[in-house]
Amino acid sequence: MPFSPHFMNRSTILLDLARWMTLASIGLAVALYGGVRPWTREIVEGLLLLNLGLFVVGLATRRRWPRVPWTLGASTLFLCASGWFMAANAERQFVAVAGVWIEQAQLLPGLPGSFDRTMTWRSLLLWTGLWGASWIVCDAAAQATWRRRIWGVFLVFGSVFVVFALWQRMAEAPSIYWEDGPKAGGTFFGTFRYHANAGAFLNAVLPFCVAMAVWAFRPGGESGWRVAGVLSSVFVVVGGLVNVSRAANLLLIVLLVGMAFGFRPSVWDRGWMVGTIVLLVAVVLLAASVGLDQTASRWETAVRQLTGGGDGRWLAWTTIVRDLLPKAGLWGSGAGTFEPVFQTREALAGAAGLEGRWDHAHCDLLQALVEWGWLGTAAWLVFFGGALGRTFALWIGARGGEGRLFAGACGFSLGGLLLHALVDFPLQIPALQLVAATVAGACYGQRIHHSKKMISHRNGDG
Repeated sequence: MPFSPHFMNRSTILLDLARWMTLASIGLAVALYGGVRPWTREIVEGLLLLNLGLFVVGLATRRRWPRVPWTLGASTLFLCASGWFMAANAERQFVAVAGVWIEQAQLLPGLPGSFDRTMTWRSLLLWTGLWGASWIVCDAAAQATWRRRIWGVFLVFGSVFVVFALWQRMAEAPSIYWEDGPKAGGTFFGTFRYHANAGAFLNAVLPFCVAMAVWAFRPGGESGWRVAGVLSSVFVVVGGLVNVSRAANLLLIVLLVGMAFGFRPSVWDRGWMVGTIVLLVAVVLLAASVGLDQTASRWETAVRQLTGGGDGRWLAWTTIVRDLLPKAGLWGSGAGTFEPVFQTREALAGAAGLEGRWDHAHCDLLQALVEWGWLGTAAWLVFFGGALGRTFALWIGARGGEGRLFAGACGFSLGGLLLHALVDFPLQIPALQLVAATVAGACYGQRIHHSKKMISHRNGDG
C-alpha cells in the first residue's frame, strides 16, 4: 500500500534537510580550523553521520534507492567494507609511550587486519560520513535546482573565507581568530593552521566563482550575479596570490590558464581578451597592495632548497617508496595508521632519520598506498577517476551552457585538489576531504545524455 502524501512530504523534508546540512557542513568545517582539532573533528564527524542517517531514513520512507552511479557506489562500498573489516580484525596495537607494536589475537587469523584498531576506527568514522556526503550530493545533483545551490554554496563560502583571511593579514593577526597563546603557529592563513591547506581550499572554490562570472555574462544574464561572480573571483585570486604556499601558487596559475581556455567564448573577440588582461593586472596590483612580500620570500627559500640542501619531503618519499611500500601489500596497514608506521621505520633508521613530526606523507597517493594498500588505493582511483571521467564526458557532450559550465567547474576544482594532493596532504584535512567528497558527488550526480544506468530511479523525487 503506497504511503500517504503527508508521509511522503515528510520524507522529502528529511532528504532536503540532509542535503542542506551536508552543504552547510563545508562552511562549518572550514570555520572550525579545517576540522583538524580533536573537538572540531568530532563535531564535523557527528554532523556528517547525522546527515547520512537522515538521508537513509528519507530514502527508506520514499522506498527508493539513491541516484548513485555504479562507479561511485562500488568504490565507496568496497572501501567502507574493507576498512571496517580490517578495523575489526586488527592484528597489532601501537604503544605510543614505548613506540613499539604489540601483536594481538585476530578475530579471523590469517585475514587482513589493521595495525591499530583504535586509529583505524577513528579514521573510518569520519570517512563513512564523507562517503555518505558524496552519495547525498550525488543524489541531489541530479536536479538542476540543487546544482545551482551547490554552485552558490562554494561561491559564498569561498568569498567569506578569503575576505576573512585578507582582513587577518592586513590586521597582522597573531593567530587564528586573534586567540591568546601559540595555537596556530606561524603558517596559518584564514582558518587553516597550514597555509598550503588554505591555498588548496581557495583553488577548489575558484572554478565555481569563475564559472559563475562567465555564466552571468551570457546574453540576458543578471547584473547581480555578474557582480557576485567577478568580485568573488577577484577576491579568491588575490587570496591565492597572497597565500605563501608555493604549490597552491603554481596550481592557481595552472587553473587560471586552464579556465581561460576552458571557459572561453566560442570566438576570442578583442573585447574579451582586453577585459581578461585588464582584470588580471588589477588582481595582481590588488594582491601587491595587500602584501606579496611573504610569498616572494617563500619562493626565494624554495630556490635555495633546490640549489642547496634540498627538501625534507623528498627524503620522506624516498623512505616510503623504499621501505614501506614493499610491505604495504594488497590491504595496507589500515586507515589512519601512517604516522606510527612511518615513525617506527624512522626509529630503526637512527641518526639517518628525518627530523620533526611526520604525521602525513606530504603526498596523499603515497599515504594511501601505505594505509589502504594496492587494492584500496585502486578503489580510490576508481572513485576520483570516475568522477573526473564523468565530468569530462559531460563537458564534451553537454549542450546547455549552464550544465557544461558546472561540469567544468567541478572538473577544475577536483582536478586541482588532486594535483595538490600529489605534493602535500589536503586529503588528510577534514574540511578539504569534505570538499573533495562533495565535488566528486556533484560530478557523479549529473546525467550524461539522460543516461539511466544508475542504481535506481524508482519513485525518485524531482
